[in-house]
Amino acid sequence: MLLPFFLICLGLIASTAFVCVKTLHLNDTSRVIARAVATSDDPQLTATNMAPKYVEVLVHKDEITGVLTVALRQRLHLPVIGIRLPAISLHATSHILQDTAPVFGG
Repeated sequence: MLLPFFLICLGLIASTAFVCVKTLHLNDTSRVIARAVATSDDPQLTATNMAPKYVEVLVHKDEITGVLTVALRQRLHLPVIGIRLPAISLHATSHILQDTAPVFGG
């Protein structure tokens, strides 16, 4: 009698942990891309090339403050106990000041 309830709870805990790990990975990817984009000549192209193929990328530059915003979105299908639920969206956003590329030499 308790076994089905225990298995359902275990499945929900595992699914929650899976979503948490995916969210942490997406946030880390957002920060790495923001650092690379800060010194890039073409921020959108750089971000698109660096992002995994399953992630949507949006780069916005505020011309007044020079702040670059990198926003990532990933659609995630999460099977729970054999039932395929609708996809959920994970979002990650990073902000960084745009910097000029370092110039070496004279």
